[in-house]
Amino acid sequence: MPALGAVAFIAFCAIHAAIGADAPKAVVLIDVNYSKIKKAFPNTSDADLLSRRTKLESLNAKVVSSIKKIAAPLNVPKNPKFDNRAGTPPEISATNQDLAPYLYETDIVLTEQQMNEAVANARKKRKAVSYTSYKWPTKATGVIPYFLAANLTAQKIAVIQAALQFWEDNTCLKFQLNAAGSNSLLFFNGPGCYSNLGKIGGQQGVSIGDGCQYYGITAHEIAHALGFWHEQSRYDRDTYVSVNIANVLPGAEGNFDKATSAQMNTYSVPYDYGSVMHYRSDALAKNTSIPVLIAADPRYRQTMGQRRVPSFLDVLTMNRHYACDALCTSYSTVCQNGGYKDPNNCNQCKCPASFGGAFCQILAPAENGVCGASLTATTAWQSFSATVGTTNTTDIPTTCYWHLNSPAGTTMEVNVTLTGGSCDAGCFWNTVEDKLDNDYTKTGIRRCCLADYSGTPYVSTTNKVPVIVYGNYRTSFTIQYRIVPATTTTTTTTTTTTTTTTTTPTTTTTTQSTSCPSGQLYSTRTNSCIGQCSLLSNVASTTWTQFVMSTTTTHCYWKVLAPAGKRLEYTYPASSTNIYTECNAGCTNTSVQVSDNFQTLGTPLCCVADFPSLQGTTTADLLVVVLYANNEGRGVKYTARVRSI
Repeated sequence: MPALGAVAFIAFCAIHAAIGADAPKAVVLIDVNYSKIKKAFPNTSDADLLSRRTKLESLNAKVVSSIKKIAAPLNVPKNPKFDNRAGTPPEISATNQDLAPYLYETDIVLTEQQMNEAVANARKKRKAVSYTSYKWPTKATGVIPYFLAANLTAQKIAVIQAALQFWEDNTCLKFQLNAAGSNSLLFFNGPGCYSNLGKIGGQQGVSIGDGCQYYGITAHEIAHALGFWHEQSRYDRDTYVSVNIANVLPGAEGNFDKATSAQMNTYSVPYDYGSVMHYRSDALAKNTSIPVLIAADPRYRQTMGQRRVPSFLDVLTMNRHYACDALCTSYSTVCQNGGYKDPNNCNQCKCPASFGGAFCQILAPAENGVCGASLTATTAWQSFSATVGTTNTTDIPTTCYWHLNSPAGTTMEVNVTLTGGSCDAGCFWNTVEDKLDNDYTKTGIRRCCLADYSGTPYVSTTNKVPVIVYGNYRTSFTIQYRIVPATTTTTTTTTTTTTTTTTTPTTTTTTQSTSCPSGQLYSTRTNSCIGQCSLLSNVASTTWTQFVMSTTTTHCYWKVLAPAGKRLEYTYPASSTNIYTECNAGCTNTSVQVSDNFQTLGTPLCCVADFPSLQGTTTADLLVVVLYANNEGRGVKYTARVRSI
């Protein structure tokens, strides 16, 4: 995204009397975006705007200092190259860049009291502002009046009303257009996407400007107005994400502020990478190919920053924030699989994605399509493939649900391979999502980029794995699954005799199954099945050819093929600059191994002096070169000289 601001400078202009005595000073805000700033803050004086900016600037230094104190060396993988398909929601911080110096966390208009609390040492910031004065009435006590400004387009009005309807349908809040009341929301076409935080009193604006007319962005801004902060502001965020502060745009560091456990009320709701309130990985980045927010579990990289719809946990938090569960205390409804009583019908439950029925006890039906199933795993690999969505983007996606099941007490290996789709931050257009632990309320691991394919099966922690697939744009995939093979135990008895005593020690050896799905290879380095580094294969001819193979992912393999009926001869080139390995004891950072037609892997090598030993002839038409890189994204590169014989 472009650099923050376009702010030229802000200055005090003192008006001096002709006789030499100083008259009262008038503060003038000089900014190339002055008209836009005054439109965003129409009733704010230049002096107050300067004060606002100064306070937010003071927060930058505090955040930089705090992050540097806790920062450990970061493993910084590259972001995939996004398709940026027309209609993809922009990052809110990019839309608001001209207003950035005056907004808190990119899109929040703080009151004077809130700003003072934010920059003071004893802040009172929360995931949801819990002061009673900042809360709106629930439907039990009233309605939330709202108004639509005349400068809104029909498209924006439709999106605003759809987002309001979502929050009304899923909580105990009720919104009423043009209703009477001393406190209300005014939606208008302002110079960006921004809102106040909670109810501040009187009529407060929610700007849905150009670039904001998306359902997810509008729902996000409404959530701010109802009292929500951003997800990555949580006091526990450092357990789940690291901030690569070195890649944050200068002057934007304060947008990564967070609260303490004493100051924040998360309502015992787990951290959710898939919250509609979460920044995307490249938010406010100097270099968008390198993430700013790095998930502790890198598999969740594409889950962050989604702007489709509030997540299940967003809705649960809103219900707890407004004590909506109090409406259902007299009902004995029992919800399963993480569901909770529906505040609009206490006889039934609100269910996590993929669960349906009145009590979240069954697989949910597909939406806008015929797809999905409940499948039973065995110890043998099974698979299914599907295509969800069409090549034309549509406002109504197809959503499909699968449940992978295994016997109680077992777990499963699940391998997802994407073969088509649109690669976008937050997986806006399409995704394949699976949930591998037993908390089905959290958003799972989302994949929409071919770069998200690791080739390594993931292991569940329970015997049910929900799979959620949606497509506004066509996504194609294959899922392989099986029960994790039970380990086998063998007992070896060895008798040792000395001149004084005889003992019989017992040695227990545990052997892990090494069978893998078709097209995968078992690695003794990681004791797991690994896949290809690339879907492309190198094809050798009778002429000696040098093949350059590389990866920055943890572990994968390249294939070199000979024509049918031929074998391969391979050597290490006498001189090659197309290599990168890190030579150390045990090859803990990088390694290269070869395999003849998926047979036993050779010794891991990482020192150039050892590479000449990588030569030989295969017994069939396939040479496999296995690469390993565990070196903070620096990767590994190897060159082989190959010909068919």
